[in-house]
Amino acid sequence: MGNRTRRDGGASLVEFALVVPILTLFLFGIVQFGLAFDQKQSINSAAREGARTAAIQDDSVTYTAIRARVDSSFQGLASDTVDNVIVEIVDPATGTPTVAAATNPCKDNAGQTVRVTAINTFVATIPFFGTIEPDLTGVGEFRCEIDA
Repeated sequence: MGNRTRRDGGASLVEFALVVPILTLFLFGIVQFGLAFDQKQSINSAAREGARTAAIQDDSVTYTAIRARVDSSFQGLASDTVDNVIVEIVDPATGTPTVAAATNPCKDNAGQTVRVTAINTFVATIPFFGTIEPDLTGVGEFRCEIDA
């Protein structure tokens, strides 16, 4: 019986060597997916905050103010700012978006929808596969407020 356990020990080592890379790949994949999901939720929240800021009828609302609100709301892993912010006015009747003016996007657009899209690149590093860099996009929409 003693000889049999010695022969099985080598087989266990080979099996362990074959399984460890696969388990490592799954572990890193799960962690990277969790980090990407967290950043996706953060960018969605930041886009909503930017859209809420853009919906206000106020002359102090500019593209710069909207971008600053998106950046201040974004809690990214590697950076505190998003790569790109797009502000559009969407006509509810046709659904077609047009790029909003740089100053007060909801001025003269009461009742229409303002859409803020925030785009950020997520860097995922997975062993044996290398680095992938998908773009994560968050979208927030609010109806433009009516100036009272």
